[in-house]
Amino acid sequence: MASVKLKFVHAYMASGRTYYYFRRKGFPKVRLPDNPSSAEFAKAYERLLVQAGDMSRFTHEDGTLGALITAFKASPEFTQDIKPKTQKGYERYLLMLEKYNDLPADYMTRRWILEKRDSLSDRPRTANYFMQTVRRLYSFGMDRGIVTSNPASKPKMLKQKGRYRAWADNECDQFEASNPPLPILRAYMLAVHTGQRQGDVLRMTWNQYDGAVIRLWQGKTQDEDIDEPLVIPVRDVLREFLDNQERDGLLIVKTKTGKQYLEDHFRHQFRKALNAAGLTHLQFHGLRHTMGKRLAEADANVKSILGQKTDAMALHYSSAANQSKLAHIAIEKLDRK
Repeated sequence: MASVKLKFVHAYMASGRTYYYFRRKGFPKVRLPDNPSSAEFAKAYERLLVQAGDMSRFTHEDGTLGALITAFKASPEFTQDIKPKTQKGYERYLLMLEKYNDLPADYMTRRWILEKRDSLSDRPRTANYFMQTVRRLYSFGMDRGIVTSNPASKPKMLKQKGRYRAWADNECDQFEASNPPLPILRAYMLAVHTGQRQGDVLRMTWNQYDGAVIRLWQGKTQDEDIDEPLVIPVRDVLREFLDNQERDGLLIVKTKTGKQYLEDHFRHQFRKALNAAGLTHLQFHGLRHTMGKRLAEADANVKSILGQKTDAMALHYSSAANQSKLAHIAIEKLDRK
């Protein structure tokens, strides 16, 4: 008889076969699939746990997925090595595993993890972040001897074709002509002419702008306590725009009440402005790609403005550069040499 140590699961031997049943006081006895290592068994067990009561009341013993997650979130690998914003993202994806917290951590098979990823395939970005989170969780577990394998090791990421593409020049003109609300316009101008991420744009203050450059610490890639700030020379068109704005508070982009936008709230407001301008197919993050494209077409250093630390990531943001323009620049440089 196979040894299965799961809450409310009892095994019985009859006629040379082992049968598994879910039994809990006040809940009818239910037979489980015969193979306790199968995805079908896991799904049935999860469903019965939910039906039988509040899983949050259960304590997570050593060796369970819940215990692994608790240990990971309390570790230096999480609290020190992962930036606060990224921690919030990890916590969001770890919540997807909450229903399985009382299962043994080693019970999570690669097949099951991939099935979970596939269930999110209509949102490839979410699916990929989920896989990255699980991979890091189990990598921590292996280092600490909590689990014996990593079911999310070296996963194939889902393609995210066309999710964030650079805005064309005529699309930028169309948005500017649509008369968006002032906070939305300010955020757009900062993003399209500095190439910074939404979170960094929403944190920009007037003190960071001295009429010539904007100095900032990027929330995702830099640490204000260690690194030098990213210095971005301000283009003439952005300087003219900012110099004509009223400095009505600390933040350049702020809500009607003068507070910093919550990112989800801003994303919703920017989406309304895009829809009103007839640009429903675009995203705010595409403005970062717009700047990368323009820098590449001007044969400029993409990393110096976008703050990327690797050539691969710089290429990611400059891949939309017009091949014809780059080819002409290349031949002109060759002729001059």
